[in-house]
Amino acid sequence: MTRVTEPVRTPAGLTLLALVAVGFVIRVGAMMAVRPIAYGLYDSGTYLAGAVGDKPGGVFADTHHAVGYSVFLRFVGWFTDSGSVLAMVQHGLGLVSGVLIWTALRRLGANIAVAAIGAIAVLWNFELVQLEHSILSEALYVPALAAGFSAAVWAATTRARAAVPLAMLAGLSAAVAYSARYPGILWIAAVIVIAVFAGQRSGLKARALRGAAVGIASLVLLLSYVGAQGGALNMGLDFFPGEGWNAYAGIAAAADCKRFTPPPGTRKLCDKTPVSKRPTAPEFYTWNGASPAFKLEPRGFPYSDALFAKFAAAASASVTARGAVDAAPSGGPFARYTQPVVRYLGPSGALASFLAVNRSQEAYERGASQAVFQLAPISYGSPGTGFEDMKQVVRISGGMLLILIAVSALALIRARRFRLEMLACWAFVYINWVVAGTYNPRYAVPLAVVGVLAGCFALMGLLDRSPQRESHHRNVAEAGDRSGGW
Repeated sequence: MTRVTEPVRTPAGLTLLALVAVGFVIRVGAMMAVRPIAYGLYDSGTYLAGAVGDKPGGVFADTHHAVGYSVFLRFVGWFTDSGSVLAMVQHGLGLVSGVLIWTALRRLGANIAVAAIGAIAVLWNFELVQLEHSILSEALYVPALAAGFSAAVWAATTRARAAVPLAMLAGLSAAVAYSARYPGILWIAAVIVIAVFAGQRSGLKARALRGAAVGIASLVLLLSYVGAQGGALNMGLDFFPGEGWNAYAGIAAAADCKRFTPPPGTRKLCDKTPVSKRPTAPEFYTWNGASPAFKLEPRGFPYSDALFAKFAAAASASVTARGAVDAAPSGGPFARYTQPVVRYLGPSGALASFLAVNRSQEAYERGASQAVFQLAPISYGSPGTGFEDMKQVVRISGGMLLILIAVSALALIRARRFRLEMLACWAFVYINWVVAGTYNPRYAVPLAVVGVLAGCFALMGLLDRSPQRESHHRNVAEAGDRSGGW
């Protein structure tokens, strides 16, 4: 039986220390190789502009991106304008995320090997380390996912009086994930499943209470977010602003108004340029002033979203009928079109030091980052094939994906527990991959982490099918209430 309290000198404690130590060394290497922080990726300037917030709409000026990470940057900016300090904070959150996953899996009774697999998916994930060392939202998104997972597990395995606050913390963490990246809203459902079903010893009332606590806490934060967004932009409540714009941008390059009737009020979106000569990147149709979108809506994204959605829906049938493929070229949206890097230094340089302005230093940082991470021997790739990052560090690990799927399939047949939790994680991975992973390869990196968590649930269900599980769970809950443990 796995002990709840595991002093550092036990095998479990020593294993965790070793995992964290290696993760720490990896991150120190990133800090030494790239200073102060990588900023050349295409969304960095957008997040910084939101953090400064001197454009119309303030932090919500660009709702194409969720603004939680910009708020995080603003918070860090209150204390320092050092890019190196920002990188250290983000790497620290990465290390904490790995520890949270370890403790949660051990709390559920996972053996050392299974808990190590879950922790390594974050601690030794070189691709994730690169994102931590960049001004990109994954630095907040992944810790929010890990915190929601961990709090849900502790809520499910804790006495009723302490379970509700933990469940509320899980809900708030999942809502923070949404604030960092819109598809993170799906994590709320996964967290509810984990909080409700991971604790087998509790009754129906206790489970319902935990699920309600997760849902209510997350809803409060979600409504606060969209309420503030609506107030800043005078656009009402919208959890996914710009869905219509995105649908239009994805089909505009192939849409031919001669083959369908544009809905009323959308004819300005018709492009007279021959299809063969149009830009293929969705970004052109969303952001470039030469796009037909700005003839219909000069204010830009995400206004008049319903009209863009209607046009995309009408055009999709004609595009499908003539066998057209997705407008985004194979290899990702940046294979043929590179959006210029946006630099935003702010009127007084409030966050200016997060960006270097020395071009030779910029070239060195990009080169050093590429060399460090491309040569990394350990890689957790995206759960799919055919996409690479701009810096070609998001390597596809088809073998890992096949192993995870095979173990999960076996768990569906043989495991007596954790099947619902496993399926919730896989549902999150699949929907996110369809919605966002194919659009931008970096979005797939967190999905690999959640895919590994699904595999850990499968392994726990397969490795422990004994009747003693219930007595172990009871011991975990009772002893864990008195001690944090490892």
